[in-house]
Amino acid sequence: MLPKERVKPILAEKLGLEVTDIDDSNLLVEDLGLSGGTIAEILEVIREKTGVEVPIDEAKEVLTVGELINVVEENTLE
Repeated sequence: MLPKERVKPILAEKLGLEVTDIDDSNLLVEDLGLSGGTIAEILEVIREKTGVEVPIDEAKEVLTVGELINVVEENTLE
C-alpha cells in the first residue's frame, strides 16, 4: 500500500471513524475536530507506518484531508 493510501486509515483509526466517513474535502480542524497536538500525533504515526516525514512548515499549511494526502505523496517522492 502506498503511503498516501494509508493516510485515511490512520486518520480513521485515530478518530474512531470508518475510512468511508473521511472525505478529501474534510477540514482537519473544523470538520474532524483535530487539534494541533493531535495533528502532530497523526504525522508521527504516518512517519512510523510509512517512513514519510512531513516537514513541520509544510504540515502547518495543511487544512484538509486531501492536502494532507498530497503533502505525504510529495514527501514520498523526495
